[in-house]
Amino acid sequence: DAQESRGLGDVYKRQIPYESSTFGRRVTPELGNVEKKISIHQITLDDQFLGTYDISLVAGRNLSSDINGDQLVDEASSANVMVNELLARKLGFDSADAAIGKVFYESVEESAAMAFKIVGVMPDQNFRGFFNKVTPTIYVNTALDANQGRGASILYASIRFDTTKTQQVLKDVEAVSYTHLRAHETPEHL
Repeated sequence: DAQESRGLGDVYKRQIPYESSTFGRRVTPELGNVEKKISIHQITLDDQFLGTYDISLVAGRNLSSDINGDQLVDEASSANVMVNELLARKLGFDSADAAIGKVFYESVEESAAMAFKIVGVMPDQNFRGFFNKVTPTIYVNTALDANQGRGASILYASIRFDTTKTQQVLKDVEAVSYTHLRAHETPEHL
């Protein structure tokens, strides 16, 4: 793909740290048990996120676009996710390792509740700015497909690169951006 052929290094294309538009959910460790609901933040990411930000998991594995169930899609009733350590504790797990493979649920009507299977636990990180506390967080990978309701566009991208090649990276980013923007222009953009 373009990012590899142009040597841009790791490119992460979803929400970025400190972006204030994180999506919130209410979840529960037991299906239908609204008494134990937990308010969480949801951060949408792709399989490049951990590498781009040099984050090591505490337990489990990264989400992958190549693994069935690792992408949250509109029609699905379940999805594999990563959580932070705080959410793992609030869900009642004694350790990050104990959370791997366990399921928790969206706190809505039982018949419509999304099931989330934990495949990875990230360290607690403050992605919302240091003026905010670390919050229980779920990390999901959504399909980057215009036909999907979720993940249908890229608002921001983060690039990790060799700083000795800054000028070339800037040229490559400009070329990729221009190509991408031109492909999606409509008459009102011209």
